[in-house]
Amino acid sequence: MPSHAPAQPSYKVGTVLRKKFGKVFFLGRIESYKPLTKYYHVAYEDSDREDLTAEEIRPLALVGGAAENFLFDRATEQSKRVGARLNWIQLLLLETLRKIRRSGDPYDLFCDPVDPVRHDCADYFDVVPREEAMDLGTIIKRIDAGTLTRVGEFERLVEQVVSNAIRYNSAEDHVVHVQAITLRRAASPLIKYVRKRVDTKLKDIIDSTFKGELVYYGGEGDDDGGKHGGAENCEDDGSENAGDSDSDSG
Repeated sequence: MPSHAPAQPSYKVGTVLRKKFGKVFFLGRIESYKPLTKYYHVAYEDSDREDLTAEEIRPLALVGGAAENFLFDRATEQSKRVGARLNWIQLLLLETLRKIRRSGDPYDLFCDPVDPVRHDCADYFDVVPREEAMDLGTIIKRIDAGTLTRVGEFERLVEQVVSNAIRYNSAEDHVVHVQAITLRRAASPLIKYVRKRVDTKLKDIIDSTFKGELVYYGGEGDDDGGKHGGAENCEDDGSENAGDSDSDSG
């Protein structure tokens, strides 16, 4: 027997999205879901509104990696305004990695790529696939080059360093195995802090953009809130000091 229960929403009320109208991006936020029509009512930062389907929202929603990409791009734009080479997220990741190395890798066991000849481990790439090899120095280079932009990817690569070391040095009392566990324990709370900083910054941007003024629209009626412009853009008026990873309130 077919169910006549209202469809459950794929996105929560409050989900933020970013949509381009003409040459300008606008931030929007889901105010309500209409279960009978399966439409989401979205309010934009300049007070315009429109109804969108889940399929239309999917490429626009600032969730997961898309949210981190948005935040990184925004931070990069702000750093360019003040002539800084690195943005505050890059600086935060680099500083975090320095702290991880200081407490988790004091002997620099994981700071350089493994060289089977120099490190006397001829069978290393028989155990650890060459494409999975990773070290802290390579992570630093990726952050500096702007190719590592997400906290999740940063965490994954640090863990890859640990897991590779444990895989090759499987004996639990091996000095490298023991140090790899120390590295993991040192990294965990520091990365958790970075994730909290990034999440807080994104929330601050959203709260600042909408200023808590959204009015929830719960009806099933039609709404003609098509986008027609308004605010010039969704960027901060001020610039962040990209030279200070703590100066990230935009």
